[in-house]
Amino acid sequence: MNGDHNEAAFIPGRIPLSESAFDPVLDEALGGFGEHRNEVWHDLYGVPLDATAGSAAAYLEATNQTDNDDYAGLVEWLRIEGRELLGHPYEEDLQDGRPPLRSDTARIEHTCPVAWAAEHGLLADDSIMKETWCLSHLAGRVLSCETTMTDPLRLYGPGDGLSVYYTPFDWVNVEARVLFVGITPGRRQADDALVAARSWLQLGRPNEQVLRHADFVGAFVGQTRTNLGHMLDEIGLQGHLRIASSRDLFDFRRDLACSASAITFPVFQNGENYHGHGPELVEHPVLWNLVRTSLVPVVTMVSQALVIPLGTAVERAVRRLVAEGILDGARCLFQLPHPSPAYPQREQRFRERREDLIAALDNWARTQIAPATTKRDRLPTSGTT
Repeated sequence: MNGDHNEAAFIPGRIPLSESAFDPVLDEALGGFGEHRNEVWHDLYGVPLDATAGSAAAYLEATNQTDNDDYAGLVEWLRIEGRELLGHPYEEDLQDGRPPLRSDTARIEHTCPVAWAAEHGLLADDSIMKETWCLSHLAGRVLSCETTMTDPLRLYGPGDGLSVYYTPFDWVNVEARVLFVGITPGRRQADDALVAARSWLQLGRPNEQVLRHADFVGAFVGQTRTNLGHMLDEIGLQGHLRIASSRDLFDFRRDLACSASAITFPVFQNGENYHGHGPELVEHPVLWNLVRTSLVPVVTMVSQALVIPLGTAVERAVRRLVAEGILDGARCLFQLPHPSPAYPQREQRFRERREDLIAALDNWARTQIAPATTKRDRLPTSGTT
């Protein structure tokens, strides 16, 4: 490429998608893929080439980059992406025929629980979750969508009235000491994370940074955060973590926390947020399939963290993992009332259970190997490449 050119500009989604005719420069770039160029484009952008074409000319004019070197750089970038990122050879590289283009050949460029599940045999043939359910495969689709509930982001459904959509929460803070587990991201939370991820992808940020940012934006907010921090301070979590307040876990001590869901991605029931009941999370075969492939990787990757299930449906799911021998019950803080301000019995339930919660927390703290201020590698390279 031209040495004066900013290579970061040439990333999926930075070339505007429009209704214009297929640009001859992109035609040249993708031409080497022959009959598979439509597949290459779809994997890069998540949209069909013949339905929404990319205009290199429009991009270069908008950025005042119209010299031949920039055009040549764009061609080179597309060739590299197709050959190296997608694992698909250019025609001159072919020897024994063209292998099928597979979207699961993308490099996983973040700490990915989906990749961990695949590597550890959780994504069998009957698994609802697929290996491609992560940002490293779906960045192009994220860039092309403004809201979560759109067809390019639909991962499953509708079946039994249930639909699952992608949103960029496929990241795990493996250094966390506290793991909060909700039911599943709600629509507003998912949309906020999607917008945050799109903006950072457009800036050319690495996937790891994009997902950290989306996680921060989509985490607990408002009164829910306040209520949760207050209850945890009441039972002394901040002392065990050697921080001023548990509320800091949602702010400048986020390095100690990981926010996850029983099902990583948003689940909608007849178009509305799924709340854990009717059907039941642990009894419905599709939902439990998704829980196992979502939650088992996270609780394993964050192997030293205190697991705090939020809500009765999530607690039942976590207890089932304990009963199956997947998770150590001593790591779990059961019976903490849901912190939502919509739960009017929260204070009463908390007072009734406070002493039991303190005992469970103290028991977890006694089993810990190192203080919270110590950095350590708790996860092998599995799940991150």
